[in-house]
Amino acid sequence: MKNMIFRFRNSEYGAVTVDWVVLTAVILAAVILLTVPLQNAATGVLTAVSEYMNSTGTNLGARNSAIE
Repeated sequence: MKNMIFRFRNSEYGAVTVDWVVLTAVILAAVILLTVPLQNAATGVLTAVSEYMNSTGTNLGARNSAIE
């Protein structure tokens, strides 16, 4: 019984799996935590650009473009 407890304590089976799970969780949390502020910042910048274009009378939809 003592030998079995000693082997269990020294066994590293599954330790690599735990490392990968923790690493994946940290990366996922970082992505989630960074996505919201970046989205809010982008929305703010695009709103400011849109307001500036509207105030100057710029209308991109009225121009003929080569893309169409």
